[in-house]
Amino acid sequence: MTSTHKNRGLTARLGFALSGLIQCYREEASFRFHIFVAVLVIITLFVLRPPLIWVALIVLISSLVLSAELFNSAMERLADAFGSMANPQIKAAKDMAAGAVLLLALTAVILGLFLLLVILKGVV
Repeated sequence: MTSTHKNRGLTARLGFALSGLIQCYREEASFRFHIFVAVLVIITLFVLRPPLIWVALIVLISSLVLSAELFNSAMERLADAFGSMANPQIKAAKDMAAGAVLLLALTAVILGLFLLLVILKGVV
């Protein structure tokens, strides 16, 4: 069995990736929520103008949260295609993927709080 996506040109592969992003945005409330938060974070970075290292860290962790949400959504789709939540292995896999998103989201919040502390204390 061969994939219709395998060995395609760069433009086609980018199209597949963009299609996945759009589908996740349209169908996953959690992804839309994380996009909304990321936009607020970017606006906040423009207003606060923290040192560049903080901008890089905040953008990195925000991207990681969004990527984890994409992986979580994709894994949930695959799991749903092959079984139900009644299967303890599928439930565990879905819970673990959700846990990864939660861990990164909490890390992002902690990093954001550190940034606010640095700005409020005037520490660089």
